[in-house]
Amino acid sequence: MGTSKIVVQEVVSPGTVRAHDGKTYVLRGIPDVEDDFVRFAVARALVERALLGKELHFVEETAKELPDLPGIDIEAFYAEGVPITPGLAAKVAGVLANRPLR
Repeated sequence: MGTSKIVVQEVVSPGTVRAHDGKTYVLRGIPDVEDDFVRFAVARALVERALLGKELHFVEETAKELPDLPGIDIEAFYAEGVPITPGLAAKVAGVLANRPLR
């Protein structure tokens, strides 16, 4: 199983990032909404604080090109092997529901 590394250069939306390679990646399991959603900016800022400039890894065999959206769907993890999804997904969901986790 090969892994790939990306560095997050831009947070497009709570569940979508653009990496140093210019490609768009959809973070599997992270809630995502359109930019006209009432708490979009807050959720996007939360993900930006957590991931902007960070190095993320993913298993190449589990990454898949999305037919309906631009981007590659990945299950990202930090360099230490810790998945980003559980904690970040809960925080984003809390913000979107106007019940932020502390």
